[in-house]
Amino acid sequence: KVSLEKIIRVLKKVSFSEATIISYTDNVGTKAINMELSERRAKAILNYILKKDNSHKYFIKGMGEEEPITSNYTFEDRKENNRIEIVIEK
Repeated sequence: KVSLEKIIRVLKKVSFSEATIISYTDNVGTKAINMELSERRAKAILNYILKKDNSHKYFIKGMGEEEPITSNYTFEDRKENNRIEIVIEK
């Protein structure tokens, strides 16, 4: 929540046309489960942001285990692949 509050403060200060909340998972579990999990995570972030900024500029995208930034061999690697990115379009 602390990180989200910081992000919300920044988003309120900058001008942008849209923001996409993109959620990723590691490769533990099936592709279908990971896709569903990533979509639920993105929706949870969106719902939190909308409580503070109820504009229609936010979108979500669940990526599941696609586009890992590191291997999934270790716990630390999997933690890095379980991530949220917010892409801002001016």
